[in-house]
Amino acid sequence: MYDDTEQCSVSIRTLENNIIDLGVFAEESFKNAISLLFTRDWSSAYTIFSLEPEVSPVTLVSEAVAINRKWALPQDTLNIVLSLHQIALEYDFILKSIQRIAEMANRLDTDADEFFQKNMAAQQAFFRIIQSAYYQLRGCFIALTLKEPDIINSVIQQDAVLDGAYFTAQTELQNMLKEQISLTLPISAYSIIITDIEDIGNHITRICQAMLFSQEELRFHAI
Repeated sequence: MYDDTEQCSVSIRTLENNIIDLGVFAEESFKNAISLLFTRDWSSAYTIFSLEPEVSPVTLVSEAVAINRKWALPQDTLNIVLSLHQIALEYDFILKSIQRIAEMANRLDTDADEFFQKNMAAQQAFFRIIQSAYYQLRGCFIALTLKEPDIINSVIQQDAVLDGAYFTAQTELQNMLKEQISLTLPISAYSIIITDIEDIGNHITRICQAMLFSQEELRFHAI
């Protein structure tokens, strides 16, 4: 039988492991949503629209709240649980953004390669957005697993690359619209997609900041 301290530790480790699994699910969902823009592979759309994570972000948020209520946590442990609570919330937003990307991709008549073929600047910026967001999603999973500050900071720094590509892509989309007003609907769709990808980067950054906060608190209380 576990005593209260051991039960609390097991609950926190389980919560953390479930959040790591959620990170894997988010990464795979993002790849499926993006592949739909290029391959028009409707099986990817089916996967996104039908599958759910093994444990939902909302459930993980509730578990973090339950841990906090059940045990009188010392400040350093409390900060870890609060960080996990925040991370679960951010993943909820990320999965909703991925869902919207898939829904918008589902409405498009042409793939991304065909759409961007007449504007290389927009195409290159779009590719940088995708690559940066995937780097952040993958890096976030690795950071959650290894808890290395250098990795966490690297993921945070990548957000500036994503932001720069975002502004370039939005500018080029507006230039495309000026040249061909008939592209209003697909340009609007890609603008929304790009905004959601940029938003994913913002949520990943907040996850990494939450990790750094909990680590700093652990070091402070160890002094």
